[in-house]
Amino acid sequence: MLRTFHVAVREFISTALTRGFIFGVFVLPVMIFFIAIAAKAIIGDGPKLSGTLLIADMTTGQQIAPLIEARFDPAKQEAAAKEKIAKARQMAKDKVKELGLPEEATEALNNPMAQQALEGAMAGPMIIARRIEPGADIEKLKDSLKPSERKSLSDKGQSEAGAQASPVALVVVNDSALKADASGQFGGYELFTIPKLDFQIQGDISSTVSQSVIDARIAGSDLKDQAARIRAMLARPAADVKSMTNEGAKSSAGDISMLLPVAFMLLLWISTFTAGQYLLTTTIEEKSSRVMEVVLSAVSPMQLMVGKILGQMGVASVLMLVYLGAGVGSLAVFSFMHLIDPASIALLLVYFFIAFFLIACMMAAIGSAVTDLREAQSLMTPVMLVMFIPLMLWMPISRNPNGMFATVCSFIPPISPFVMVIRIPAAAGSVPVPIWQIALSIAVGLASVVVACWAAAKIFRIGVLMYGKPPSVGTLIKWIRMA
Repeated sequence: MLRTFHVAVREFISTALTRGFIFGVFVLPVMIFFIAIAAKAIIGDGPKLSGTLLIADMTTGQQIAPLIEARFDPAKQEAAAKEKIAKARQMAKDKVKELGLPEEATEALNNPMAQQALEGAMAGPMIIARRIEPGADIEKLKDSLKPSERKSLSDKGQSEAGAQASPVALVVVNDSALKADASGQFGGYELFTIPKLDFQIQGDISSTVSQSVIDARIAGSDLKDQAARIRAMLARPAADVKSMTNEGAKSSAGDISMLLPVAFMLLLWISTFTAGQYLLTTTIEEKSSRVMEVVLSAVSPMQLMVGKILGQMGVASVLMLVYLGAGVGSLAVFSFMHLIDPASIALLLVYFFIAFFLIACMMAAIGSAVTDLREAQSLMTPVMLVMFIPLMLWMPISRNPNGMFATVCSFIPPISPFVMVIRIPAAAGSVPVPIWQIALSIAVGLASVVVACWAAAKIFRIGVLMYGKPPSVGTLIKWIRMA
C-alpha cells in the first residue's frame, strides 16, 4: 500500500507541479475571461458595415421612400449610438453600486482610450438610404448586388464614394403594400441583399422598412390622427421574467439555465479526459524509454497501475474543483445561484469519480499495450466514437431528459455518467429524474468501474513488458482471458 501511495504521489507531482499544467489550469481561465470581455467590446452590437440601401418605391406618390430615408438619417444613427454609450456607462455605474465596489471604479470609463474603445464598440453599421428614380431598371439594380459586379466596379474605381456608396441591399415596394385586397389583406415588399449579409444587419433593415410601411398605411387611413396610439398598441410589451424560489422571486436566466446541463457535461469531460490523456502519455513514455522496467523492479504491475490512476485522479480533482469553483463563483456574482441545486453538484462529483475511473482504466490499459501515441489512437478510436454520443446529442437529451433515449443511455457505460449530468440539471425545472434511476445509474457505474479495473489490470500485467507489433482489440481480449 505504501508503494502504491509513493507511485501516486510521484504521478501527481510529475503532472500537476509543472509550469504547463499550472498555466493551463489557473492562467488560461483568467485569459478566457478577459478575452470574452474584449471580444464583447470589439464586437459590440454587431459587425461594422458602411453602404447604401437602394429604395425602389413603386407606390403611388412614393410614400414609403421618404420614411425609410428619414429612419436611416446619419444624424439619427449617430444620436442612437450616443444613447447606447450613455446606457452602457449607466449600466456600469449601477453594477459597481450593486457589487459594493468603490465609486472610483467607474473613473476608468473617463479614460480617453476607454472612451474611444467604447464609442468604437457601440458604433453600429452606417447604412444610408437612397431613393431610386421612377422608371429605373430594377434588374440592373439587382445585378449591382452580385459579387462579380461589385468587384468590377471596385477595380475600375467607378464606385461613387468608395465603400460608403457601395449598395448592400435593394428594397422593392409595390402598391400592394399599401392597398388591401378584397379580403382586407395587404401585400409585402421584396428585399435583395449582397451575399452573406450579416443576419443582424439584414434584420435591422427589414424591421426599419416594415415600420415605414406600417406608418404609411396609418397615414393613408382614417386613423392617421391616432397614429401614436396605434403604434403604442402594436408595440410588443416587455416581459420581466422571474423565477419563484424558496427565497422569493429571482431574475430568470433562460439562456444560462439551458446551457447549464452542457456546462456540467463539458466540465466532467474536460477534467476526466485531460487527466486520462496525461495517464496515457506518461504510461507510453515510461514504457518506450524502458523506465517502466526499472520501476517494476520495486513495485508490482498492480501497484504501479493503481498508483498511476490515483495520482492522475488527484490531477482530475484539481481540474474539477478549479473550474467548478469558477463557474459557481460566476453564478454567485451575477445572482444566479438559484439555478443550481446543491444536490446536482453532489451528484456531479459522484459521477465524476465513476467517469474518471472508467476513462483512466481504459487509458492505462491502452498505454501499457502500445509504445507510441499513434498506436494508441487506433485502439482508442472505437471507444471514443461511443464517448462522443453525449457531446453530439446533448441538446435532445437536455430538451427531453426523461425521454426513452436519455433514460436508456443513463444505464450504458461508459457514457452513463455524462448523460446523467445532463439529465439531472435539465430536468430540475420540470419533472425531476426519478430517484431510482439515479441510484441505478450509480450502481451500474460502480459495477462497470469494477469490471474496467479488473480488465485493465489483466491487460496492464501483460502489456507493460510487451514490445513489438501493437496488439489489436482481439489480442487485448485474449490477454484478459488468459491473464
